[in-house]
Amino acid sequence: MIVYIVLLTIFIIYIALSFILLRKPTYLHKRRRPVFIARNIAHRGGAAESIENSLHAFDTGLKNGVEMLELDCHLTKDNQVVVHHDFSIERTTGDDRFIRDIDYDDLPSINNNIELYYDSSTIISCDKNPESEALLRIPLLKDVFARYPTIPINIDVKANNDELIQQISRLTQEYQRESLTYWGSFNHGTCRKLTAENPHIVRFCSLKEVAGIVIAYWLGLLPFISIKAGAFEIPNPGEVFQKATKNLNWKFKILLRIVQGALNNKTMFVHLQRRGIPVYVWILNNEQEYQHAFEQMSVTGVMTDYPKNGNATIKQLFRKLREGLLLAEQGRQGFLGEFDQILQPNQRARFLLHLVQLAKESGKPVEQLIDSFLTQDDLLFEFVCIGLKTMIDLQQLKNLKLDYEDNIAIVQISQENSKVNTLSQAMTNEFIPVFDHLKSDNNIQGIVVISSKPGSFIAGADINMIESLKSRDELFTASRQGQEIMNRIEQSSKPIVAAIAGSCLGGGFELALACHYRIAMNDKRTGFGVPEVKLGLLPGAGGTQRLLENLSLSDALDLMLTGREIKAKKAKAMGLVDFLVEPVRSDVQNIEEENIAYLRSIAIQKVKLLIVKKASKQKSGLMKNIKSIIMENSYVRNYILSQAQTKVMSQTQGLYPAPLKILDVIRQTLENGSTIGYNAEAEAFADLAMTNESKALISLFHGRTQCKKNKYGNSEREIKNMAVIGSGVIGAGIAHVSIDKDFQVILYDNTSAVLDQGKSQIVKNYQTYVKRNRITNAECNRILSNLTCHTTFENLEKCDIIIEDLFEDLKLKQNTLNELEQYMSKHCIFATNSYTLSIGQIASNSRYPDKVVGMHYFSPVDKVELLEIIRTKQTSNDTVSSAVTVGLKQGKIVIVVSDSPGFYTTRLLIFGCVEIFHLLQEGVSPKDIDIATKKFGFHIGLAILLDEFGIDLFGYIVFQLREIFGDRLANSSIIDLIKIFINNNLLGKKSGQGLYVYHNDGKKEVSPKLKQLPKNYFTPRKDISMIETIQWRISLRMLNEAARCLEENVISTP
Repeated sequence: MIVYIVLLTIFIIYIALSFILLRKPTYLHKRRRPVFIARNIAHRGGAAESIENSLHAFDTGLKNGVEMLELDCHLTKDNQVVVHHDFSIERTTGDDRFIRDIDYDDLPSINNNIELYYDSSTIISCDKNPESEALLRIPLLKDVFARYPTIPINIDVKANNDELIQQISRLTQEYQRESLTYWGSFNHGTCRKLTAENPHIVRFCSLKEVAGIVIAYWLGLLPFISIKAGAFEIPNPGEVFQKATKNLNWKFKILLRIVQGALNNKTMFVHLQRRGIPVYVWILNNEQEYQHAFEQMSVTGVMTDYPKNGNATIKQLFRKLREGLLLAEQGRQGFLGEFDQILQPNQRARFLLHLVQLAKESGKPVEQLIDSFLTQDDLLFEFVCIGLKTMIDLQQLKNLKLDYEDNIAIVQISQENSKVNTLSQAMTNEFIPVFDHLKSDNNIQGIVVISSKPGSFIAGADINMIESLKSRDELFTASRQGQEIMNRIEQSSKPIVAAIAGSCLGGGFELALACHYRIAMNDKRTGFGVPEVKLGLLPGAGGTQRLLENLSLSDALDLMLTGREIKAKKAKAMGLVDFLVEPVRSDVQNIEEENIAYLRSIAIQKVKLLIVKKASKQKSGLMKNIKSIIMENSYVRNYILSQAQTKVMSQTQGLYPAPLKILDVIRQTLENGSTIGYNAEAEAFADLAMTNESKALISLFHGRTQCKKNKYGNSEREIKNMAVIGSGVIGAGIAHVSIDKDFQVILYDNTSAVLDQGKSQIVKNYQTYVKRNRITNAECNRILSNLTCHTTFENLEKCDIIIEDLFEDLKLKQNTLNELEQYMSKHCIFATNSYTLSIGQIASNSRYPDKVVGMHYFSPVDKVELLEIIRTKQTSNDTVSSAVTVGLKQGKIVIVVSDSPGFYTTRLLIFGCVEIFHLLQEGVSPKDIDIATKKFGFHIGLAILLDEFGIDLFGYIVFQLREIFGDRLANSSIIDLIKIFINNNLLGKKSGQGLYVYHNDGKKEVSPKLKQLPKNYFTPRKDISMIETIQWRISLRMLNEAARCLEENVISTP
């Protein structure tokens, strides 16, 4: 008897616990957060209204208001993931082969009279005529991902194929869609593989799991079991499956019997949703089934072949909630009053934002606030709140932040984990929904776009994103998507103001141009430009078109073809900026934050004036209007384009396709209008990104970026005070690029005349900047106040670094260092500007050899970006770090090399120039050498460069380096020939004659004295006249030496 009582008690407790936990599952299970939910899912894209599993179906379904696309995937013979339902393509194309036996390129197109059926009779048969034949192609999954980057997609994996599963997972990760994708399969074994392959993608229950959950519910066990799947998809034994009974296997028929009883009881479905597991039912195709699903079953969403009709019915069902919700939450009528609207996808964010605001006011987390709304009876409200919790995840913007002031929305750009903002795929994906929501919110009347990162509005597109796009089609699609985003911004009926502080380049500039009004901080860090041409590309998000709209043809071409950056004041003068904002006083603490706050306040004022139409864009000046009228003449336009092309060919020798593509796009736009122009821009962008030239330039960009970083860490002491020994061209140049970076510089020279000449050159250069409006008189005076000049060593004890630039003489440099060490402090760094002398030998008698380093500058210092830093075996890391810091602050691209003969740059140049003398010996004219090297891509012909460098100086270096490299550098015949040049005063431009004769009028010609040199040094060859031979002879000498430098650890990376 006692046993029965105990068993009965346990049973009663079990029933009670089951009853309670069935309704309060979070007592036992932590509530999940669905990645997203959808009410209306298009089965195969809406197979009864368009061509199933085609881009046409997906486009049509989205137009008809679906919130998720359902599709099926298979693998072709060449391992391409395609979207198709059946294993065979017979029903869709008339071809009876299987997908697994056909390469993708051999797949036939879909028959546009395809019939959807579930038994021997069809349920729909109609003609579907897409706008493009391309929409009838069996699509690749990656094309679907690229076309619909923000649309949730449910993937039915048709085959238990490991390669198929891996490919789908890889594509989902590549297109950053793990949070926007469901996947699943009827087969339980396949589902287990899906979870093992990628647990971050939400998986639907298999049919076995569905049956298990329903049985567990009937037994009262459901509250006690864990559910591995992230979503529950249950078949509905309705019209579709009644028609298809003959074609169903016995397992599926049993499943339908099992689930049929559960479909009339909402408790199980509510329980699952309260555990954070969305519930979807399929396939529903009529109003009665929709109504039953939402009102009797309380499911999350339905899958249908009729998305258009389904969406209309679902909206009507949810509109019934409005009255009851308003009565239940009268205190929150401000945002619940339009509850019927927030259920539409493009309005949900507004409801969420109201919740966030309410959370701020109450001090409660948003999740807690939503939980407080939930009651056992408000099941559909709970469904919406589950969706809102999902939206919180989606709207936890990582790169954009939303703020509000009055009726103005402020979109703050702040890229995650980056010092600067770039237009990455993640940021682009956030822009689309944010602007769509703000545009559709009637409470928002204007928008401000601003960066919260000091010195960076948007520095351009993410190069890594461009590199990740491997095919031309992907690149074309990316460009069109970028254009679409900018068009959405431009076409907004609400005024959008771009508030710009810092770099506004590339895609960032394109974004700013799409805004209706632009204000900019008038400081050094704010600059505008489209530098894509430097990467072998062109502006691909509408930039070519909007620059033409905002600038004269000549100005637009100048910016696009040069990639140069202009400052805010110049941009205002050109009409690209409507209003300049002067920065706050420099003595204010937290000046960067103060400037951004001030810029934001001005932007809000401007957008408010635009709302009431009291602010207008900058009016075009008279000259600009005259230019516009002139540009309407086709002859003038063609002349300008022709001149631009001539200049491009002269500067690039036709080696770079990007400038020519830019001209072609502009020509097409001017002749055919912007519609053609936008398409031409996208086509050109895709073409250029696939070229070797672009890939090489992007690689060079990455290299330059690395050379702008100090991998040696922070130096122990800040470098503030500098001395430059020697006021020649290089020494004065070093001082020039230092004083405007707030270094306190002392310029030394033992000769007053030379010192005065060096100082005068610096002053003259800065006065030129004033005349060109690059700086003001006050700025010029402030910069020049950082320079002092002396003929004797004074105040050296205060210096943090001394840079010596004296003649290339080892004894002179050693003696100078020994003398300076009597005055300089122990922490002071000594840097010598040398191009061949061993830094270790210069430091051999130094008291502090760890503080000695080489800093090899190039003339003219203010124009050549490269700086070569040479470390010896004794140079400390802190010394190298300090030298790199100085170079980077001077605006240099810094490479660090080991102390070795000729270092890296001199060694390569000398080996290349020695080959010029070999070519001269073989009868090649200096003019042919210059033509060949310029056509190869050198900025200047190498024969001219040799003359400008000085053949005597060249000879001096060759003689020194030959002692180390021997005949590998130059044989005795070459050495003798160089000596003959020097002895005959053929020194180059400095002596008026070298390889060329230089006339006073600036003209030059090949020196006739070359023919008078001893014949025994020349052995002419007829087979050497080809340009390619000359190019490879010189470049391979340099390339081989670069490889040797890498082998010898002169340089650390290629």
